[in-house]
Amino acid sequence: DAFAIACADGRYVGQSQLLLMPETTELETGWTAVLPAYRQRGLATALKVATLVWAKGQGAYTAVRTWNNATNAKMIGINQRLGFVPQPEWFWFERTLEL
Repeated sequence: DAFAIACADGRYVGQSQLLLMPETTELETGWTAVLPAYRQRGLATALKVATLVWAKGQGAYTAVRTWNNATNAKMIGINQRLGFVPQPEWFWFERTLEL
């Protein structure tokens, strides 16, 4: 796995993660997150760009996948501006287990 970390005021304020997908040449984005007080400064974009630059520099990966909540319009915008293309939807199912 690879991480890009943003620090300010002596503490971590944001991060973006890449997950290595076993037996493939693809990577998947893990969490990209910025503390609320540090949002609207371009940190999430900068962190994602840093992970993409790292991935390209490795010379071994062919694609990066990312995902986000359908209601997170800001992250959807970031992903689209960085060239990510929407893929067919997946449906998540949940079942409560009664013990």
